[in-house]
Amino acid sequence: MSTVRSTLVASLVFTACWPKPLDETEEINSSSSTSEPTTTGSGPTTLPATDATTETTAVETSTSTSEPMTSTTTEVPITCGDSKVEGDEECDDGSDNGVGQACKADCTLNICGDNDQGPGEECDDGQANSDTAACTLGCKAAVCGDSLILGGVGGEQCDDGNDVDTDDCIKGCLKASCGDGFIHKDVEDCEDGNEVDADACSHCFKPRMVFITSKPFKGDLGGMMGGVKGADDKCNDLALEAGLEGEFMAWISGETQESAPKFRFLSELFTGQYRAPGGSLQVIAQGWTKLVSDGLMNAIVLDESGVDQKINNVWTNTKADGSRTGDDHCANWSNAARIEGALGKSENGLVTGEWTQKVTMDTAECFAEARLYCFQVK
Repeated sequence: MSTVRSTLVASLVFTACWPKPLDETEEINSSSSTSEPTTTGSGPTTLPATDATTETTAVETSTSTSEPMTSTTTEVPITCGDSKVEGDEECDDGSDNGVGQACKADCTLNICGDNDQGPGEECDDGQANSDTAACTLGCKAAVCGDSLILGGVGGEQCDDGNDVDTDDCIKGCLKASCGDGFIHKDVEDCEDGNEVDADACSHCFKPRMVFITSKPFKGDLGGMMGGVKGADDKCNDLALEAGLEGEFMAWISGETQESAPKFRFLSELFTGQYRAPGGSLQVIAQGWTKLVSDGLMNAIVLDESGVDQKINNVWTNTKADGSRTGDDHCANWSNAARIEGALGKSENGLVTGEWTQKVTMDTAECFAEARLYCFQVK
């Protein structure tokens, strides 16, 4: 049966696909080119069996459905922690993401200032980071020697970034001060660790000598830079003869404010003792500030050798605070003519401001003679 069916199907396919030869008696009507069948007479129209078979076969063999192809894209979600850097992720170290790691749990990079101490950071206090705080802007722990001054309670007084203990900032980031155990360069002379003023180191300074000259001078004090410089030279010459060390300047003011001891001595930081020479340990004043504010502790009557010179006039033109008195300065202490110079007075027991600025007969003509006060400045 199956063999007969196969033969029949093959015959039908062959018939449908192979053109039928024209019969010699078949009339070809030129008008029959339309798809409608030809009718004769009034009877019903009958389709030729062969044509019907052929059409049916053609339909059967040409039936084939073809669905149009469509492209469907499925988005894969981005997952932080899958070790793949995707989308807006800055990093993704998978299971290594997290607090204190190079890549945080949200796949953002760990950076200084995010309040999460990451690799290479010593600290991270977020917005509290500051170069005056315990955690610096560079996420480094503040330490003495980092050149940043830590503020707040228990903070640093200074930080110069070095280990030198003789400058303004010593170990522990403390400001240099008398009693810290270090001699502050260009400021202190000594450091003996005690508060005894009568020894060789008082307030971290060696005592400085003060004397009245053993010789009087006319108002023409000479000197290459004017009479003030000449007066300084006379003080140093007498000190050298008496074996006194250091540099001395005269307590005298010329024609400018800058020539006054207040500006010329550069002794504002001196807190040691001004003493009279001769080994008597006689204290004239305790430091510069007390000298120009509180006056003398003892009168300046001893000369460079420690000899009492009794009562004398002294060329000064200087107030008790070390500033210039006025214009009585013997033409800047360079003229011994009949013009005047301002005086002070040296006398035992005289410790008021009159020691440098006389109350009566406060000037003398410049051809007259008077002494000089000499102060050690170095």
